[in-house]
Amino acid sequence: MPSAVRLSVLTALLAVFMAWLALGHGTSLPWDPRWYLTAHTAMEVFSVVVAMLVFSTGWHGIGRDMPIRVALLSPTALVVGLLDIGHLMSVQGMPGVAGPGSVGRGIEFWLLARSVSAGALLIAAFAPRERVVGRRVRGWALAAALGIAALGFWVAVDNPLALPPTFVPGKGLTLFKIDFEVVLIALNAIAALFLLRRALLTRLRTDRYLAATAAVMALSGVSFTLYVRPDDVMNMAGHVYKVIAYLCLHRAIWVAAVQAPYLRLQRSERSLAESEASFRSLMECAPDAILLVGAEGRITMMNARAENLFGVAREAAAGLPLDMLVPAAAGDAEVDCRSRSGAAFPAEVRRAGMPSGQQVAIVRDVSERRRLERALVEQLTHDALTGLPNRNRILETLDEAIAGACQDGRTLAVLVFDLHEFRKINSGYGYGGGDDVLRECVV
Repeated sequence: MPSAVRLSVLTALLAVFMAWLALGHGTSLPWDPRWYLTAHTAMEVFSVVVAMLVFSTGWHGIGRDMPIRVALLSPTALVVGLLDIGHLMSVQGMPGVAGPGSVGRGIEFWLLARSVSAGALLIAAFAPRERVVGRRVRGWALAAALGIAALGFWVAVDNPLALPPTFVPGKGLTLFKIDFEVVLIALNAIAALFLLRRALLTRLRTDRYLAATAAVMALSGVSFTLYVRPDDVMNMAGHVYKVIAYLCLHRAIWVAAVQAPYLRLQRSERSLAESEASFRSLMECAPDAILLVGAEGRITMMNARAENLFGVAREAAAGLPLDMLVPAAAGDAEVDCRSRSGAAFPAEVRRAGMPSGQQVAIVRDVSERRRLERALVEQLTHDALTGLPNRNRILETLDEAIAGACQDGRTLAVLVFDLHEFRKINSGYGYGGGDDVLRECVV
């Protein structure tokens, strides 16, 4: 079942169950108030552990940069976890913080922790998800979190704000406590709606889990406006909902800080491997010899064409100085290379530097091109039948010889040979016979 469907079903079931409790059916559940202190302690300890896991997971996520929502929610989890410790130690029956535990002191720590979490979720609902922050911002966020936690303990212990009473023994919750919880429910509900809207647009699991976190926190707040005694089943149900919300938050932070960067790293590794495979394939299919050279001037890799051209296996060539196979030349030039067997061949060499400091040497054997060039020059300047210089070449040579003789003050003699009545040979023996006579005369 997809995660979106699971979260939707879970949230719907929790909403239905909370509505069932709100209608007064909680008394049918098997609950004994004597279990309160043990169950409350166990759930609060578990909540603190999950909150610290949220902080640790987000704070030590993969990568140097952190998504802004992770940078916000992971220190918030630290604050909430510390305030939950104050709540745990301050409820009636516990040692207390700077004094014996009481219902009112425990509720004050509770309201402070819920206010911090509701505000952080609401900010996260509007924070740009693409934004990332560096180590400095993360450091300031941690310092601010510790400061907020210290301020919360001071407010809860010394009560400098003179907060109104939140619980009256024998009467239950005060109007101030109920109104405060209603405000927190509204904040969490607004955050849940905007996070759900974002999740529908982005289809990101982080947004889905954050929306579920805010929605379940809002549902838990309902129970904390309806309980009569701290040890009744409605109060315990709210604590269970809070634990579920913390687990959803941990999943959201884990996806955003660990899983998503890890998946991006895996995709990058696969892309790098595919690029390397494509590069090697291109190297092997290239008609020219390609040699990769390290920063120290030694060969690190070559293709199959280079093996055939230089007559050396790539395993044996690894680590050899490039100059052993390709003579040094200024820039791109034609040089005479030599294979390991000693045979020399002309080559066109092109070199290029890489950002990593490596070099690429592309060597093209131009032996065939030079042979074709010589053959072309031969055809243009010599007679195809006899191999002797043709008329144009003879005139060029004669002009050069005359110019040289005039410059040196020498005389020049030119001998002209002619085959008398050569036409009779062609007419009597055919053109093939005439060609044979011409070849014999040249010899």
